[in-house]
Amino acid sequence: MKLGSYVVTSTILKACLLVITVGLIHTFIVKEEAPNDVSSKEYKKDTTKGDLVFTLSQVAAIPPHVPINSTCFPPPLPRYPSCKGETGLTGKRLDKPRQVVLMILFAFEVDTLEIALREQMDLLDKIFIVESTITHKGMPKPLMWERLKFTERFSFVNFSKVVHVVADDQGNTEAAKYELWYAEKRQTFFGVEKVRTWANISGNLKDDDIFISGDVDEVLSRQALFQLKWCETSGSLLTGALWMPSGNFNRALKPDYPVSGRPHTFGLPTIYLWSNIADRKNELGDRLMSKLNGRREMYITGGIHMTNHAFLPSAILKELTATEDNFYTGFINIAYLLSMDLSDMNREQENLYNMVDKQCWLAQCDSMDKVTDVNKFIPWFLTCNPNRYPYWIGEADSRNEDLLKSMQKIALSIKHVSQSYWEKSIVRKLFKHSIYPISESQAPGSKFNEFLDCTM
Repeated sequence: MKLGSYVVTSTILKACLLVITVGLIHTFIVKEEAPNDVSSKEYKKDTTKGDLVFTLSQVAAIPPHVPINSTCFPPPLPRYPSCKGETGLTGKRLDKPRQVVLMILFAFEVDTLEIALREQMDLLDKIFIVESTITHKGMPKPLMWERLKFTERFSFVNFSKVVHVVADDQGNTEAAKYELWYAEKRQTFFGVEKVRTWANISGNLKDDDIFISGDVDEVLSRQALFQLKWCETSGSLLTGALWMPSGNFNRALKPDYPVSGRPHTFGLPTIYLWSNIADRKNELGDRLMSKLNGRREMYITGGIHMTNHAFLPSAILKELTATEDNFYTGFINIAYLLSMDLSDMNREQENLYNMVDKQCWLAQCDSMDKVTDVNKFIPWFLTCNPNRYPYWIGEADSRNEDLLKSMQKIALSIKHVSQSYWEKSIVRKLFKHSIYPISESQAPGSKFNEFLDCTM
């Protein structure tokens, strides 16, 4: 009887110990896995939280680590500009300055926005920053200006001049995915309509006032804006004539849409007299590229197209979101991105600066010391602060370290959020596709477009 009681008691004690042990192990595992479970639930609840574009946009918005040179200022302008020497001007000065309104499409180019606003703000009467809730490839995107405008970095902005226009996708995401230029056109015309509404309510704009339609990186110089403010135009529709260094001040690209007689210029932004825009029947207001019939005879020189610079977070975002599918595929080598160290990132930036994977565009460039049809214009704020934006002068940007630190978040986002940006490859290249000039041996018809003989 005692032996039997001992066996029963021993069995019960072993069972209790097993239950307690399993319970402790379960508690430990739950505690260890809880953060990941929470993260997983959070990501599933908000599918944009871990999206690669949303994560990279936060890195792209990080201010430069180098402080502003507070002793450097823009060169002073004369009392009146010269109205001569420009095909877009008659040579006659107005009795009083007209109003100049700028509308820009903006996505992720925070550095460029800072430089552009520093260059232009005091010469503009109103600035409409137009953002969309979807990328030009039809994917969700965050609204950047809503956050940026409250930061110390943009505290210099005169907010009474700025109108933030949010172009909602309005259920047209699918069309934006599959129809080239759809999203960009809708964003543009949404912005134009908002400008019309503002003008009608305020009564501020007269027929002879100026409306400029461009992207944030199409930066007219202060001198050009000063002339537009004071000088009689030779027509109701003009264009800019921008220098296009493609991220390196030592070169000049011969782009699509140059102005007449100046092959190294980019004939944008589009400049209208307000009378053209006020009447909706004209259906005008966008950046006229191929739609502008004939040669670009009437233009204003002075400015820079700040596209294709080498800031790595912005370059990745452009690859994932930009309109032209033949140049920006919408995919990157994420497997390599997640394995990169700081030296890899600095090397990718250097490749962007030297156009290693854009040999076709490089072949369309000439050295600036041999170019005579466009001036080497650099915005004053960038001239004063070259080390703040070192990727413009071929040096590594310390914010690559911030990009490296974000890899953990990006890895987590890819684990929990279904994404279409992934292109897995063992090749140690971030941008897997390269663009090369078409060789003479290749078959005709391989062109990317009617202008550049390029292939991947």
